[in-house]
Amino acid sequence: MKKISMILFAVAMMVSFAACNSTKKEETPAQDEAKQEVKEEAPAAPAGEAANADEFIANYEKLMNDMIPVMEKVAKGDAAATQEYAKYSEQAQKIAADAQKFMPNFTPEQMKKFQEIGQKYAEAVQKMTPKQ
Repeated sequence: MKKISMILFAVAMMVSFAACNSTKKEETPAQDEAKQEVKEEAPAAPAGEAANADEFIANYEKLMNDMIPVMEKVAKGDAAATQEYAKYSEQAQKIAADAQKFMPNFTPEQMKKFQEIGQKYAEAVQKMTPKQ
């Protein structure tokens, strides 16, 4: 039960991050310039729409590995990273759709890998959350 809750939490986090960054804002010239730099430097991340569960897990892992360092930059106030994070959030939204398609048919090994990736993401978010 705990594992299922963690999976649902990870998927919900991905979708919520994607939803929070889906609105468009007017950009200042400096933000527009930073956005251009991010486009040139941002690593290619998976676009979702995987063909099978193994491909989905590989895409999910790559996205999380690419997204976590960007989240850390955003937490530190890096404006260019904010634009890059929005891009990753869109990809997370696509991957969340794949998760709904593939998760019911995961093998135990695939489920374990998926949970490990989700745990890594949750731990990264927890590290960035201010202590009260």
